[in-house]
Amino acid sequence: MKELSLHLECSIRTIKRDIAVIKDSLPKEWEIEIAMRKGVILKKNLYASNFQSDFLCFKYSFLFQTLKIIMEKNIQYISQLADALYLSVSAVYPVLKQVDEYVNKYSLSLKRNPLEIKGDETQIILMYYELYLQAYSINEWPFKEYSKECIYEWIDFIESSLGIQFHITSKQKLSYLIPIFLRRKKLGKHVYLENDTFERAKQSRFYTEISRGCVRTLKKYNLYLTKGDIAFLTIVVDCSKFIYKDTEKHIQQCIYIFKQNNQIMFNHIQVFIALLEDKFKVCLINDDKLLFLIIEYLKRFSYQLQSLSKIENPNGLTSKYIRDKYPNAFQQVRDAYEEWVDLNTNIKNIPKKMSDEDVAQIAIHVEAIKLFCDTQSKKVLLVIGEGDAWKQYLIALLSNIFKDKLVFVDKFVTDIENNTLKDIDFIIATIPLELDCYPVVYISTIPTNRDIETISTLL
Repeated sequence: MKELSLHLECSIRTIKRDIAVIKDSLPKEWEIEIAMRKGVILKKNLYASNFQSDFLCFKYSFLFQTLKIIMEKNIQYISQLADALYLSVSAVYPVLKQVDEYVNKYSLSLKRNPLEIKGDETQIILMYYELYLQAYSINEWPFKEYSKECIYEWIDFIESSLGIQFHITSKQKLSYLIPIFLRRKKLGKHVYLENDTFERAKQSRFYTEISRGCVRTLKKYNLYLTKGDIAFLTIVVDCSKFIYKDTEKHIQQCIYIFKQNNQIMFNHIQVFIALLEDKFKVCLINDDKLLFLIIEYLKRFSYQLQSLSKIENPNGLTSKYIRDKYPNAFQQVRDAYEEWVDLNTNIKNIPKKMSDEDVAQIAIHVEAIKLFCDTQSKKVLLVIGEGDAWKQYLIALLSNIFKDKLVFVDKFVTDIENNTLKDIDFIIATIPLELDCYPVVYISTIPTNRDIETISTLL
């Protein structure tokens, strides 16, 4: 207690009061114990994930609370914010500095008196969307003015009408992004799309069905969306992670359609794959998944909304890990891409530089193929939110570690219910699922030795 009070520069009485507040916020199976010579200990069950504690810490941080208050409440001045945060005015200024640093990452700024986030509206929506995903678990619903049932009704309608199924993480992401978008719209804010981007989205078959879904679902809130709004949501859905009922058929159709409509670009992609083959010394020319990965990358670029592609891009943590773990593979992909760009300087639809995230996607896909050459596929359900290439890598990595002790089920996860996966012994996940029907082993995005030991206890 004394050490905490010195570190936090407050009284022991304040520490005791705050611990009492924290206790009320903990999950039922968790408890805080104050032990002599051991200090303050947080106790939780063996298979409890760290996600819950991460959510709790971030949710009650001054950074999150400040940004939440600015969006949800009619607070314009620093003195009002101080009252809402139960802080003195002088204590608010360091918090505002944290907010400045956070929003600057999105090329945004915090205006004072009145308090307002300024910048590109798409970036503001993405900033809040990522902010809320850090603060709430998959089963929580932080948007009081819009019912969860209503938003999921819209998502279900889109799935049904388009014949697609969203990944379980994409459903949560969409269900958060839409209320944030609608809330900003009620404040009189608008997303602006370039004319070419708008026309491309409008011609998509998604556009008509999304428009129908919006009219059907949102009329109960007296909200009517413009054509630009529908185009924005069309791009959001198109950038989300989903499958058609027959994934392999969908990949083949996408490749076929792309080849029919873009024969010249298709030939250029084949050249890029040949460059990758030459550098990695592995056969890739018949790898449809790699071809599809590259086509999807170019499709995102064609929208000229790289910021929106962050909805499903691998996160910075996995990209950094791949770059550090496989520096040669990472550099080989980048070198191959730069050579490819130099060969096609006259084609405007090829981005001059590939982001670290996209380089990582291709690098880890190729590394997974190489890893599978040395091991056989095993079994268990793996549920992650970091992207298909990272999932492929984790499957190969864990299969290599556990040999014939694990068999992985190749299933795109749209939902997990009691009767969905009858032959599954347990699930390995990097995202919070909060399930009772199956044992779940939560591991870090980059598996640790402790994660491996935890999996071993179930074998």
